[in-house]
Amino acid sequence: ARSRGGSKVLDWALSCSMASTSAPYTVYLDPKAAKTLEDDLSGTLSGIGAEVGIKNSKLIIIAPVAGSPAEKAGLKAGDQIIKIGDTDASGLALDEAVNKIRGPKDTKITLKIVRGTAEPQEITITRDVINVPSVKWSMKNGNIGYIQISTFGTDSSEKTVQAAKELKAQGATKIIQ
Repeated sequence: ARSRGGSKVLDWALSCSMASTSAPYTVYLDPKAAKTLEDDLSGTLSGIGAEVGIKNSKLIIIAPVAGSPAEKAGLKAGDQIIKIGDTDASGLALDEAVNKIRGPKDTKITLKIVRGTAEPQEITITRDVINVPSVKWSMKNGNIGYIQISTFGTDSSEKTVQAAKELKAQGATKIIQ
């Protein structure tokens, strides 16, 4: 469910209403959270193009997306983000950090990172539209088709079928998913 208005009271009331249902996976998303989920599921978002996570209570770059602004700016897997803009990253939940890093295309965000034991450095990155494929595929060992589903998005089913057809056309006799 998603409200069309901007009323915080309405959002609160709908959230309480959803929480009182007996359906275990039913939640209410306010308009901003719903838009973020839609962007995630579509595989298209505006940001720097890096997967981030929490490791040992630290905000870490898991991997920059190939060809993304994050990769072009020099971010590497394992970099610890200690500051997002003017915000100390140490106390942020993962979704809060992601929301601060994402932003409209052509806007800039400065991340202060630590790489290994080196001194902290600031990297300014211009956000862009990032297309994250939910399904990737390739041939392995001549006749084995490999399909990797990284996220379950709105196009995952269609892309998996497309992958299987293309791999079969390339001579795959077995498929690993």
